[in-house]
Formats: sequence, C-alpha cells, structure tokens
Amino acid sequence: MLRNLNKLTQTEIAKILGIEQSTYGKYERNEIPLNEIYAKKLADYYNVSVSFILNDKNTEIIITKEQYKDLLKARDTINNIEKVYSNKVNIENNYGTINFNQEDKK
Repeated sequence: MLRNLNKLTQTEIAKILGIEQSTYGKYERNEIPLNEIYAKKLADYYNVSVSFILNDKNTEIIITKEQYKDLLKARDTINNIEKVYSNKVNIENNYGTINFNQEDKK
C-alpha cells in the first residue's frame, strides 16, 4: 500500500484529501468505494496513475530463483553502465535502442 510505503498515517492522507480520517479508513478497508476526485488527488500526490490507485491490491509478484538471479544481473549491468558513462543514457522508444556518446567514456 502506497501510504505504508511512504510512512504516512491515515490522518495525514485524510488531511491531504480534505476528509475525515474515519472516512479514509473506510476507503482503505473497502467499506466504501473511493470516488474519482479522491483517486485523482491521491494519484497526483503519489505521482502514479489513477488506475494504479484504484487497483492497488498489494499484489505480490512471484518469480523463480533463476528469474531473481537474472534481475540481479540486470541491475548490476545497469550499475556498470552508469559507472562507465558519465552522461545519462539516451533510450529511444524503438525497442530500447541505447545511444552512447563515445567521448563520455571514462
């Protein structure tokens, strides 16, 4: 849940939304549906989509040990690229083409 990840209380979020804490608690417990106005305010606050707010179900992603190892390798590769190149990587939208400026190479 975004609120917990951001170490916020129900009272703090209720204040952001301009509602009572008890009302916000009902939203979290799914006792009443979150209306679109409050969903938009939350999305703006957390910098996520309204769709994400409305579908935040604390979903866990289950992966195998091999997939986890692959993710760690990918993370290490990205970290190594960042160490080698001082400028940010320019990633094009066409299948992830990456352009490096050779003079930036250390």
